[in-house]
Amino acid sequence: MGALSTILKQTTVTGFIALAQTLVILTAGIDLSVGANVGLSACFAASVMIKTGSPLLGFATGVACGAMIGFANGLLVTALRLPSFIATYGMLWILHGITYYFMAGGTISGFPPAFRFIGSGYWLGIPVPIYLMLVFLLLGMAFAQYTTYGQQVYAVGANPVAARLSGVPVNRRLLLVYVLSGATAGLASL
Repeated sequence: MGALSTILKQTTVTGFIALAQTLVILTAGIDLSVGANVGLSACFAASVMIKTGSPLLGFATGVACGAMIGFANGLLVTALRLPSFIATYGMLWILHGITYYFMAGGTISGFPPAFRFIGSGYWLGIPVPIYLMLVFLLLGMAFAQYTTYGQQVYAVGANPVAARLSGVPVNRRLLLVYVLSGATAGLASL
């Protein structure tokens, strides 16, 4: 059980990123900036957490940063009508540059114990990140399968013109998907 829980714990970040990508891929798009989003969101969240001593503010900062980046990606795709590949590839390099400038070659350390528990603690012999990943994967699956928004996301990916003609607000659904992708990447950063 020890090796299996270690492997699962190490794949939790990948699981969160996969959740973020799945919704975007369902719309026939792609978000190449999620890795850079995770990095920048982690830097901002860690800085806020260290300065305030509050893991809750750090979490809020990480998720908000990720969601704002997702919103920017969504605007590039919907308002400027850029292909998602081009928009998110450009965003990837912008985020890398901001992260490089923000960190200035430094590191961040000295996290509060409550934060350390969420990232490396155990509950009932199973790492806490595994529980978090499973909860969010189930929420993502429920969103995609059992909500009207999720069904509209499928429709947009299958045929955006037919979806628009049948009353689906295509641009709003695309924007929602990119914001959720960014917020999930922000969550993965933690």
